[in-house]
Parts: sequence; C-alpha cells; structure tokens
Amino acid sequence: AVKYPNYLIYGNNGCLEYNNEKEYDSNPVAPTWKFNSCDSNKSKQQFVSHKIDNLENYNSHIHDNIKENILNDDSNIMFGFNIINPIDDDKKCLQLNNDGISVMPCNLKYDQRFKSSYNTVL
Repeated sequence: AVKYPNYLIYGNNGCLEYNNEKEYDSNPVAPTWKFNSCDSNKSKQQFVSHKIDNLENYNSHIHDNIKENILNDDSNIMFGFNIINPIDDDKKCLQLNNDGISVMPCNLKYDQRFKSSYNTVL
C-alpha cells in the first residue's frame, strides 16, 4: 500500500535514495543512502512525513533502543514538528546535522525534527 503524500528529498542535483535491502546470504548489509537521479516512482526515493504533536506519538516513534530517549513527561518538548521517514522503513528518520544528511534510527532529537514548508516546483 502506497502512502500519500510522499516526498522526494532534493539535493546535489538529484534525490535522496535510501536502500535498506537485506542480502540473501549470511552477511547482513547496513542500510545506505545517497543522491541519485530523481525518479518519483522509485520507492527508495519516497519519504513520508509524520506530525509529532503529543507525548504518546513522540514515544511511539523512538527506535534507537536508547531508553533515556523515551520521555515520561512533555514539559521540555515543543510539539508540532515533523519527522521524515523512508516510505518503507518507519524506524529510520531523516537527520540533518554538521555531518550532513543521513538516515538514522529515530531518536527525535533536534537534528531529526523538521517544520513543514511547502513550495510548488514548476
């Protein structure tokens, strides 16, 4: 089932592509991401946005296995931000920091929080 709306992440004259395919032999392969030629029909380039607006919603998206990132109260959180997940891996989040852009296990720290702004591409 395709999720709508889904988004392409533009950069470096291409689109971000997240590859989470498992190898069939005994060697597991870590997920990779890179910019490739844009193809909106390619699921590896499709990302979905989830609005985080309450404590239960916040905690349900933590997938980095660090228990300290689970919150007991919402006193220090400004809700109303979005997280961006690859369409086929909702345990990973788009992350933007000094190292650049990456796709990492969701922890909902500041470098995984985004505000939505919409621009029409002509």
